[in-house]
Amino acid sequence: MLRDLYLNKQREIEKLTNSPFKTVGDELTTSANDEGYGFLYNALEYIDAEIHKPMARFFHYRDLPYVYAGGAMELASFYKSFYDIDEDVPYGSGENGTLKTVKVQLAKKTTRIQPFQYKLKLGLIDQLKSEKIGIDYLNMFEEGVLLYHNKLKDQIAYNGLPGLTDSYGLINNPNIVSATSTTAFSAIGAMELFDLINSALLNASIAADLDERFAPDRVLLPTSLFLVLSKPLAIAGVGDDVATTGISLFRYLKDNLARSYATINGNLDILPLPYLEGAGANSKGRIVVYNYNKDLVRGVVGMELTRGATVIDAADGSINTFYCAFEGEVQFVYEAPIRYIDSHA
Repeated sequence: MLRDLYLNKQREIEKLTNSPFKTVGDELTTSANDEGYGFLYNALEYIDAEIHKPMARFFHYRDLPYVYAGGAMELASFYKSFYDIDEDVPYGSGENGTLKTVKVQLAKKTTRIQPFQYKLKLGLIDQLKSEKIGIDYLNMFEEGVLLYHNKLKDQIAYNGLPGLTDSYGLINNPNIVSATSTTAFSAIGAMELFDLINSALLNASIAADLDERFAPDRVLLPTSLFLVLSKPLAIAGVGDDVATTGISLFRYLKDNLARSYATINGNLDILPLPYLEGAGANSKGRIVVYNYNKDLVRGVVGMELTRGATVIDAADGSINTFYCAFEGEVQFVYEAPIRYIDSHA
């Protein structure tokens, strides 16, 4: 009878051990209840097999068009043309043999490209564990490399190549004309914000000689300013104008800008960018107004993140995989049609 009781207990244990809810691990702890039956704690544990990844978002591809430089390069260049004419020679002076002469010059601008390398190290113990529990450690590590590389690309896009004090990104170029608000962004009102953005759009278009290719179509704002954009407006009507009530500044901006100068087809993207929160001359926030156009400002990629050699390190029993990318600094083909608006200190 004791033998039968023992066999029954073993069958119950085997049934629990083979439960479909048990997905990882073979080390199961047991304890005896009042009746003497063993209970396997982990056997009845449901385990979600999905690996929940870190929260992250990247913005460089949203805000900059990219050109590709063709591999492991050190420099990337582009040409700009300049025209000139004899101002002292009057038009219609051909009768005396003197004609206006148009001159053209080409100028080359060169920007830098840097290599960036990563090493992924997978130890033998980690590899054996991953095979045992059915998780692809190598793929997880590669996703980690890609995450940190995308963070690097954000840094380059907005602040320039790391380690170079004379390399600038989209939001910190000292050659861009900037205005300063009379009120700090933390306390700015809706109409002042509207006037600042509207003036920047108009001035940027004028600086581009009203060339429709570079008319600004994008405004990047610190995320905190979207609280101001979302507030309803109450604007009294003047003359034949109808009073405006109940619409947000966001909608008012998109509907009431001087589009004949600022935007060609009336489309204006107003987007949040967290990197603008502490930017600007006073480190209190900055607004960027520009045209999303590779002929105005663009990022440069020599070679996308690429998996290279995989070697075995016999000293510590690990497998090392190397990754490499060539990333270039932001190219400002033209700077005049871009505008900054900085927060008052």
